[in-house]
Amino acid sequence: MNLPLSPHDGTQILKEIHVASNKTVLVTMNCQLFDALCLCVGNAYKADSWLAMRVLEVGDLSDDTIRSYLRAMFQEVLSRHNPIHEIAVEEARISLVTHVVQ
Repeated sequence: MNLPLSPHDGTQILKEIHVASNKTVLVTMNCQLFDALCLCVGNAYKADSWLAMRVLEVGDLSDDTIRSYLRAMFQEVLSRHNPIHEIAVEEARISLVTHVVQ
């Protein structure tokens, strides 16, 4: 699910990933980073699935650990597909990861 952070900020995107029946992980990232992932894996649906699977792999860990893991996974996938996007691997930054317990 894509949720803009504010009506005035088109640079960040918020992804909501359900990791358990009562637990959701919110991932905030640069839109350019998500667009690069879409190019690497084929489209936005596949990018959402890729992101969800990466979060599910570490969903029980701390927010900082999830963020670090996602950064490493983004760097790996971006480095494999470097010619098709214009984002530097060093720019693979996840702004924020937050657990929400419902």
